[in-house]
Amino acid sequence: MILALLSLQAGALVDLRVGEADGIARVVVVCEARCTAAPAGEGPAAYRIEGLSDEASVSLPGGALVRALSLSRDGGASTLRIETTRPPAGVRLSRCQPDALCFDLDVAPPAPPPATLRAALEEASGEELSPEACAAAREGVMADAWALSAFRTHALCLAAGGAVGEADGYLARLQAYAPEEGLSALRALLAEDAPGSRTP
Repeated sequence: MILALLSLQAGALVDLRVGEADGIARVVVVCEARCTAAPAGEGPAAYRIEGLSDEASVSLPGGALVRALSLSRDGGASTLRIETTRPPAGVRLSRCQPDALCFDLDVAPPAPPPATLRAALEEASGEELSPEACAAAREGVMADAWALSAFRTHALCLAAGGAVGEADGYLARLQAYAPEEGLSALRALLAEDAPGSRTP
């Protein structure tokens, strides 16, 4: 969808175009002569364009990804600033025509984070692995190594904190002392999260 197409006759800027599709915003700068761009050091959506010395300002209140563009003179060049609705995950700069530069900004919303091991363990065990619960379990194990409930919770807290191998060792010992059906399922979850178990 083309949001703006301006034909500007001032100086060396010929056209400034903005389009949006599938989370990508494309800004096209058409120069009167060949121009080049490099990051301006003001964030991912600011570029200094050599071979262009002009000014322009475009507001796009209806844009889903781009809110505004500004082009300002900077010495013998111009600085392009692109205001997006959220910080771009990346910007790809290319020469789409001999006299045109294309800026493709990835402004798609981030994917929701995958379910964490902590959440999976809480669901499988029926326990809340909060910092308070984990501290209480740790203290319970230190006070009584045979406090099996605290032992189990402590193992799950270790796993949720990233110590998967150590946690599985605790659960293996617990399974040997007091076998229960749920321990196998919990250990299977840990095996899925162990280093080297995921396909890259």
